[in-house]
Amino acid sequence: MVYFIEAEDGTVKIGYSASPRQRFAQINSYSPLHLTLVAAVEGGAAIEYRLHQKFASNRKKHEWFFPSEELSALLKAAQEDHFDIYEYLDISAEEKQSLIEIKDDPHRKRRKAKKSKDNFERIKLESPLDLKIQEKMTHWERQVVWGMLLGNGYLERPTGGINLRLCMWHGKNSDANWTNYKSAELKRFATDTPFTNSDNGRYKWMSKCDDIWSGFYENCYARPTIPMQDFIHHRYRKSFIGKKRVDERWLDPLRDIAWTIWFLDKGKILRDRLQLRVGNHTKPSREAMRKYFNELGVTCVLRGPILKFDLKGTEEFLKVAAYNVPKYMQYRLRSR
Repeated sequence: MVYFIEAEDGTVKIGYSASPRQRFAQINSYSPLHLTLVAAVEGGAAIEYRLHQKFASNRKKHEWFFPSEELSALLKAAQEDHFDIYEYLDISAEEKQSLIEIKDDPHRKRRKAKKSKDNFERIKLESPLDLKIQEKMTHWERQVVWGMLLGNGYLERPTGGINLRLCMWHGKNSDANWTNYKSAELKRFATDTPFTNSDNGRYKWMSKCDDIWSGFYENCYARPTIPMQDFIHHRYRKSFIGKKRVDERWLDPLRDIAWTIWFLDKGKILRDRLQLRVGNHTKPSREAMRKYFNELGVTCVLRGPILKFDLKGTEEFLKVAAYNVPKYMQYRLRSR
């Protein structure tokens, strides 16, 4: 459901959650301002995205928007029992049906049921590992990590270690300012000397080893099938983590800063069209990405290891991602 939270200063948060009241309780627990859950209406990520587009000129930061007459009218209308968000957004009956079918796809439900039967599915943040992420990380920090893992970040287990750590490489042709930006956003989790140099001009950033990264591993990586005796002797130390598994559990929670980091890590604009390099992901993961963007109206096609967006898709993507691009990185928004 799409929810509307109003702060005492008048700003409004537009988000979506399967349990708006639970999400409101989480946000309210760390907010310095008094918050009110004004309303919750039918809809998911696609409806939230369109509302963010509609009120883009009122955006304060991320999912928060300055008050306006139009937004106040929406909040008042959303509290009425007969309010229809699809009618408000001028969504046709055919498009509404397609959005409902996406959400209620029986094949998707069967896939979820099968994974639950195998004790492998963790769609909701209810496991102790996921709750640990919520306790230790702000929403912003979680989004930064999601974006890094889609981009140039990865998890690894040190030799002989128990807990994982988050890492990213800075290459010779990379922008040092961008690497420093990401490291600054996660400085609470960095080691005392987070950067290590290598002989070929590259250097590596590492976080502290912490069980918090196990929560991201559970949601972002496929479990490897490795004999325990081989793992004990570290024959497969580097590959033990397994390959990243991108599906709706990972993509659905993404917000604007995650898109920004993903774009600046793996994207470029060529002839006014966006391209995202996804060659380090499996074919099913690439297909999941393509489907995710097209469901949101950010039209793209998959061409081998690259997601290629058309003019409309590029425009829609940048409406979300460009807002958080630092000034010293805005040259990346120009077409080559």
